Amino acid sequence: TRRRVMRNLAYLVHLARDSGIEPVLATDLTLRPPARWVEGLAAIVGRLRGKQGYQSYINSHVLWLNAAIRELAARAHVELLDLHRVTSGPNEMRARAFAQADGSHLTPAGYRAITAYAVPRLEAWFAEPVTVRAAETPIGRFHQPLHTARQAQQLAG
Repeated sequence: TRRRVMRNLAYLVHLARDSGIEPVLATDLTLRPPARWVEGLAAIVGRLRGKQGYQSYINSHVLWLNAAIRELAARAHVELLDLHRVTSGPNEMRARAFAQADGSHLTPAGYRAITAYAVPRLEAWFAEPVTVRAAETPIGRFHQPLHTARQAQQLAG
């Protein structure tokens, strides 16, 4: 369930920090929209029949997950690599320039865009050793390891 996803993400952030690791969250990448006329026609026919196309189905889940990741990053004061925004067009689907013909894999241009975005941020964030203090973050209230699902659920909000 979505609640479980949020709880698990928050718990992973807690575990990392509890182990002296400063986590970095990253958003997921959407698929490209239908590229060929046959795919577009199939998507239209599917919508008329009350069905959701493959790309739409996957992307709706990715968009929800990305919103959850952004929310957790803000709430827990975790650095965020928003890779989705780097590779997506105005429709929030993968920009065609960054999608291989299969719609899933990145093109060399997509990898270059992600590298150009991520490397300077990672270098800036980790140029100096990072010290994580429990009092700095909402996650800090669980200075001791989490032992119950209830504690993880409270952390997830």
